[in-house]
Amino acid sequence: KINFDKNNKKILHLESISSLDSNIYKGLESKFNCILTSPPYANLFDYFEVYKMELWASGIVKDSKAWQELRKSALRNNKNAALDSKDSIENKLLNLTLSELRVKNIESSIENMLKNYFYDMSLVLKNCYKILKNGGYFFIVVGNSSYLATPIQTDSILASIAINLGFECVEILIARTLNTSSQQMKILECSDKFNLRESIIVLRKN
Repeated sequence: KINFDKNNKKILHLESISSLDSNIYKGLESKFNCILTSPPYANLFDYFEVYKMELWASGIVKDSKAWQELRKSALRNNKNAALDSKDSIENKLLNLTLSELRVKNIESSIENMLKNYFYDMSLVLKNCYKILKNGGYFFIVVGNSSYLATPIQTDSILASIAINLGFECVEILIARTLNTSSQQMKILECSDKFNLRESIIVLRKN
C-alpha cells in the first residue's frame, strides 16, 4: 500500500450521509417511483467490524477516536452504537415483544438497542415516504432475529410502523428461513421458528 500510494495519484471523496437525516431529502419530495434497500438487521451485528481493515487502511479512519465516532453514527442495531433509552416508539407488537423479553430478564442494553433500532427505522420510513411519488413502491429486505427464544418479528413490526405513516403494506414475501444458535433452536416452538426468516416487505405509498 505504501508503494502504491507513492506511485499513484488518488482522490478519495468521503461524504457522511445518513438516511436518518431529514435535511438530505430537501428538494426531493415526491421525486422517486421506487426505493429498494436492505437496512442492518436487529441482530447485534456490528457491520463496521466487517470493513475494519478497509476503513483503516484507506485512511478514512485515522485514529481510535474517529473509529469510535464512526461506529456511533450508524443506524443502531448493535450495542456499540450510541444507545439512548429515551429513543423509542409506540408500537403494539414491539411493546408485546419487549414485555416478553423483560419477563425473561433481557439485558437492558439489548432492550435499548431494540427500541433504538425501530426508532431509527421509523425515521427512515418517514423520510422515504416523503420522497416517493404517490403510487410509488418501497421494498425492504430484512431479517428477523431472536433473543432468549423470543422472535423479534422485524418484518411485521416495520410493516405496522409503515402503515401508521400512510403506507399500504402490499405483502410480506418470505425469501428464506434463518437459523439461530443450536441452543435457541431446541427451545423455540414451531410457531416461533416460522418467524425466523428473511423477508421482503412490499410497501406502496397511497
